[in-house]
Amino acid sequence: MRSSRGFTMIELIVVVMIIAVVASVMFFAINPAKRLGDASNAIRDQNALELKQGLERLVADALTVPDTLNSLVNGTYMLVTTGGSTEGQCSCTSLNQDIDRIDLAGLLNNYLPTLPVDSAATGNDTGYYIQKNNNDSFLVGHCYEYSDVVAEAPVVELVASTAGPSSPGTAASVTFGYWNLPNNCKINDGTATVANTDDWDYTTIEQEVKIVKADGTIGTQNKASLGTWGQIANPGYTSYGGAADLWGETWTAADINDADFGVVIKAGNAVGTTGYLKMTNFLFAIPDGAIIDGIKVDIERWRTVDGEGIVTNIVDHGRITIYYRS
Repeated sequence: MRSSRGFTMIELIVVVMIIAVVASVMFFAINPAKRLGDASNAIRDQNALELKQGLERLVADALTVPDTLNSLVNGTYMLVTTGGSTEGQCSCTSLNQDIDRIDLAGLLNNYLPTLPVDSAATGNDTGYYIQKNNNDSFLVGHCYEYSDVVAEAPVVELVASTAGPSSPGTAASVTFGYWNLPNNCKINDGTATVANTDDWDYTTIEQEVKIVKADGTIGTQNKASLGTWGQIANPGYTSYGGAADLWGETWTAADINDADFGVVIKAGNAVGTTGYLKMTNFLFAIPDGAIIDGIKVDIERWRTVDGEGIVTNIVDHGRITIYYRS
């Protein structure tokens, strides 16, 4: 006969212990920072509760609120210290504000073995705050708290104070037409730069819109739509790029702030093209270390046609918007 044998008690205990160890390792292996952070928050909640209970016992024994606490303005947050100077303010992260300090070490000596101190606190600060309410009760909280929510840095839009070039230039030679008085192509100054072309048989289009890098070289990505140059006698902005468009390049704050940073635009038709109209020197002041998210270029342009079919292609001004995080 074949005999069957079950597990002994020792074997069962060993299996259960192995499972427990594996479960513990897996628990902390999955997002260990969150596990430790949650544990720290639980300790902070317990410490805040003990501090609140100490204050309640103090008030109950005194039958009234001690002057140190009674003089506090209702609703005002105060950071508890373990003694020493209470001058200046401390930044309380969870409240998102700077708050004044109050020394409660002497008052609570008989009600708490020791004042709780957060591991993130410095100096004589405990990291815990109190708030006096209208009914002489107190709210107690902690200034530091772990959060697994990653805060996105706000995207800040910065338009240069001049918002347009202070000294645009042109290419040295053109195949047909020309840009006339390019220095007039500035922000809202009432003047404009023009390229006169004989457009009786051909339609002028935008051929190139490219970024100018900090070293003065022209980027490779062409944003031109190859569409008609602009509305007849109707000024309007045409936009290129955007809040998440880097024009195929990598950028630093220093690149954007460089006087050579800017944009070039070129028009043309079946006969030939103009030279580049270059707009630079935007005088940006992006903070060092900022992360550049996108670049948007706006160019105001239009065209006119006289009785003989002569088209005047006009650029009033250009502006650049930088999207960045600091």
